Amino acid sequence: MLEKRDNPYPNLENLPHYPPAPEDLDLMFAEEFMAVSGQFAFCEDEVQFIETLLELAEQRNWRKIYCWEPALQEILSRYEYPFLKPIKTLSKPK
Repeated sequence: MLEKRDNPYPNLENLPHYPPAPEDLDLMFAEEFMAVSGQFAFCEDEVQFIETLLELAEQRNWRKIYCWEPALQEILSRYEYPFLKPIKTLSKPK
């Protein structure tokens, strides 16, 4: 037999599902990325992005890079930076 009882946690429904995000998510991402040995370079604009990419390419002897993101592909194309893009999208295995 089922009995109806009062909710033992009446305020639970009013609590947020996730903790509030910090004000500067970009800074948080950079810090967390570097904490796991990632290398992060902040760029103010497209020109600084291309300059930074050219420096990295020279240091690491890159001739082309692989780029998946259409927005970045547009920037790279605009500055005539050679890159490879995916031929087709990946699909789930059957």
